[in-house]
Parts: sequence; C-alpha cells; structure tokens
Amino acid sequence: IHTSATSGINPVGVFCNGLEMTGGSIPGSSAEILTAKGPIGVFSLGDVTITGGSGSGSNAWVHCTTQGSIALAAKNLTVEGGGASTSTGIQTLKGNIAVVCTGNCTYTAANPTGVAVMETNGSDLLLTALGSIDLSGYTTVSTPGPTGNMLLIAGVDISIGNNTQVIANGATDTSSLTLVVDERHPTPPGIGLGAFILDSGAVLTTGSPS
Repeated sequence: IHTSATSGINPVGVFCNGLEMTGGSIPGSSAEILTAKGPIGVFSLGDVTITGGSGSGSNAWVHCTTQGSIALAAKNLTVEGGGASTSTGIQTLKGNIAVVCTGNCTYTAANPTGVAVMETNGSDLLLTALGSIDLSGYTTVSTPGPTGNMLLIAGVDISIGNNTQVIANGATDTSSLTLVVDERHPTPPGIGLGAFILDSGAVLTTGSPS
C-alpha cells in the first residue's frame, strides 16, 4: 500500500481482522504500508505479523519516508527480520509512534544486516502490551534524537536479548527512557510475576540525564 503524492498530506488507514506482511525471495520484493507524508494507522482485531524477505532489500514494514505519525493496534504483534540488507518493522523519519497490543509484542532478527526496527527520529515512542514485550536478536528500538521520549509498558515481562538495542538518544534534559513491567498489578500490595530481563550483550542506553 503506497501513497506517493508530490504535495499535501496523504494518510493511510488499515482496518482489519488480522494482517500478515511478508517480503519476498526476489531482491527488492518488499511488502510495505508506506506514505511520503502523513499519518499511518493500522488497527487489527487479531494478530499482526511482519516478516522480512529472504531476498536482499526485500523489506516488510510500516514506513513514513519523510514525516508522519504511526499508530498500530493488534492482539499480538510479531516482527521477524529478514535476509541481508532488509528492514522490517515500523519506522518514521519524523513523528510519534504508538503501538498497543492486547497480547504480546515480539521482535526478533537473526541477520545483522536484516534488522527488525521500531524507530522514530526526534519524536516520541510508546509501546504497550498487556502481555509481555520480547526483543531479541538484531532488533533496534530507538528514538535517535535530537529529542524524543521512549516508554515501554508490559503487563508481565520486558526481555531485551543479546545484540538488541533499546536507545533513547535525545540530547536534552526533557528526553527520557522509561521501562515498566508487571503493569497488571500496578497498585500495592499487588505483586505479579512480571520481570525485567536484560541479557548479556544487550544495549540499553539514553543520551539524556534521564
């Protein structure tokens, strides 16, 4: 799904019971929901699965190429990186990202140049799941800067695996990186089994004092 108008704002809205996006085996055979400028909304009653292709450059992603917010709602969101030189996931060059899962959010990527991404440049990123958030392999979740806040909220666990990067690199005092686990039991004395799990080799960093 592409919009490519030369001027104006060109929003994209997808409403569905479930969504599967899979890149192809032929180089450059991408599966994309893409706009040059404008918001993108993907609202699914069921699961959303985004899988990068095995062909070089066969991306699978929801992407604003210049500016636009992205909102995605699903039961479970599963993103799996593809082959060499592919990008898989959710990215905007300028605009907020908000992802809400009533189940789990799972990101994984086995290839160092076939990354799985959730990224916005200079805006805010919110990821919330009533279940768990599991980020592993060559996954990057980031707000590279110059400003931007990142908030990850899980009803149970947040797991960040080896080679995974969670980066809030805003250079101002107002930028922040916040991780919340066990949100199913937010009020004392309720304590659940939710945990924050950080594997050796994972990167968790912020460029601001917070």
